[in-house]
Amino acid sequence: SVESWCNISFSDKEGNPAHNGADLYLNGELVTEIVISDIAKGVGQYQFYGCRSIEKVTIDKDITRIGTFAFAECYRLKEIILPDTLTTIHSSAFENCYSLDNVTVPSSVSALTDSIFKKCLSLRRISLHRSMKSIQISSFSLCPLIEEINYGGTVAEWKSISSGVS
Repeated sequence: SVESWCNISFSDKEGNPAHNGADLYLNGELVTEIVISDIAKGVGQYQFYGCRSIEKVTIDKDITRIGTFAFAECYRLKEIILPDTLTTIHSSAFENCYSLDNVTVPSSVSALTDSIFKKCLSLRRISLHRSMKSIQISSFSLCPLIEEINYGGTVAEWKSISSGVS
């Protein structure tokens, strides 16, 4: 099950058997859509790194964190649905997700760390809540197609968001 997979700890990308771009099969079924329920402890580092078959991820309530490189290099990942209980998305969590085109960061996330969405080559739309306090300068680096950023706050609040650069 997805929950069983989420309870496996990977110390680095080579520890995940899918890291070289394998399709993920659970119980003999090709996994293209994942629902991570509150039964899972969270989404750990390198959890789905390089799983090329994944196209959609839905993370249910009560999940509070997504680990470093958790979905990095999931080249076919087009859609992510993040819960309002999520508080932390670690660096490079969605790096190199080439097919991802739309991201809505929930209001419970107030900071975007290094390279979270780096090289998401199809990313066009980003929605951020007014609770956003910090966006690291590399959070959206090498995303050449961004054409729309929807921010739920005022211009003054937008200007007060820290970029991590002193």
